[in-house]
Amino acid sequence: MVGKLHTKRSFNKEAFMGTMKTIWKLNNEVEITAIEDNFFIFKFQASKDNERILEGSIWFSTNTC
Repeated sequence: MVGKLHTKRSFNKEAFMGTMKTIWKLNNEVEITAIEDNFFIFKFQASKDNERILEGSIWFSTNTC
């Protein structure tokens, strides 16, 4: 899965990736790789986790990393 963080502000990539892992409450691991400015690849070990996240709607957060 590819995701984009929509912000013009600078942010801590490591903190963002850690936050996503925490709020998703996954049953298995996810590998998150920064590929470009504000773009990330999410590789889920379990397809069930991937499906649950995709079905969960668009993710928004007003907190800063």
